[in-house]
Amino acid sequence: MTRILTGVALFAIASGAAAAAPPTLLTLPDSEPAVAMTAPVLPARIAGDCPSSDRCEFGTNWRACEAIPVYREARDGAPLLRMLKPDEKFLAQGGEIELTAPGEVVMLVTSTPAQTGGLALQKGLKIAVYGPMPGARALYFDPASGKGWSPPSASDSFWWDDKIAKLTRAPAMTWWLKAKLDDGSSGWLQLKAVPDLKNFPMYSSAEALQSWDVDVTRDDESPDCAGMLKIKAMMAK
Repeated sequence: MTRILTGVALFAIASGAAAAAPPTLLTLPDSEPAVAMTAPVLPARIAGDCPSSDRCEFGTNWRACEAIPVYREARDGAPLLRMLKPDEKFLAQGGEIELTAPGEVVMLVTSTPAQTGGLALQKGLKIAVYGPMPGARALYFDPASGKGWSPPSASDSFWWDDKIAKLTRAPAMTWWLKAKLDDGSSGWLQLKAVPDLKNFPMYSSAEALQSWDVDVTRDDESPDCAGMLKIKAMMAK
């Protein structure tokens, strides 16, 4: 099972006297062994990144495959700036991962420490999982021990195939992508992940756009707009 983002399938001020609280910024333990930590308080954000095992090509032109709304701010309910038109290019400037709810993993058998961050997790234990994180990592938190770990995506497979553990609820997240448009204005694309109990933390969304400079020839197998729209149609069935 490969955890990658292929191409990309497309991502205040309150009224009255008080201003809306800024979003909580989350710092992750960049550690494969479990470390003592507190459970993340959600919603929380990770600034300047994308939920992919491949680095997003910020600073290059991306292209919308279909009409996509652009918002003035990176928040729910923000005013609409305008719609991107199909085949319209824009400069991708950066992104923010917004975690809105954790997922849940249930242990089917007792794990060995090598399988779960140095912890022997007992059969029946429920642990929280957050993500996708930068580099397609996941953050696991064991409430019983108060410890969490975030392994590299390539070595994170203890719950696959439902042999040791089972993902019973996928995490919820939004990816906010900052876009500079041809008229000089800037806004945000709101890209919500689709819950997936098999491929988490693979990222997918309702919109689609081509995530590289359209004037540069690529030698990889990333799909073009037609391919991504085909994938979207298949996911919708």
